[in-house]
Amino acid sequence: PQNDVIMHWALRIGTSRISRCYEFEADGVCMSWETLLHKGYDITKQRLGVVRKPHREITAWCKRFGAENSYNATGNGLLGGKNCQDFVVELCEFLGIDTEQLPYRQAEKVKTVLGAGALVAADAALGMGLVA
Repeated sequence: PQNDVIMHWALRIGTSRISRCYEFEADGVCMSWETLLHKGYDITKQRLGVVRKPHREITAWCKRFGAENSYNATGNGLLGGKNCQDFVVELCEFLGIDTEQLPYRQAEKVKTVLGAGALVAADAALGMGLVA
């Protein structure tokens, strides 16, 4: 977590001293031995599976992602950029890891709330009686 609301996602690949942590944040893609965004909160870990791609191939994918995407905390292209959660989902897809195991992305929750809010606002403005 970055604070009590924002959950930062990173993906650690490997368990030995050659493991790497891959993450995406405002400065772009980061690849290191540990997360660069640890803010003192407990880190939640979840085993996702076995990776069969070498770090050099993963690093190349990460560099392409960073070159092709700008960062925006809202993520999911909602306001023009992607965030750490989008990065982890797409990296898992590249690695062949089942993304259904991942927590629900916060940007998806925001889109759902905004969509419901827009529907209620349209209903109220137009008096269509869609929402009972």
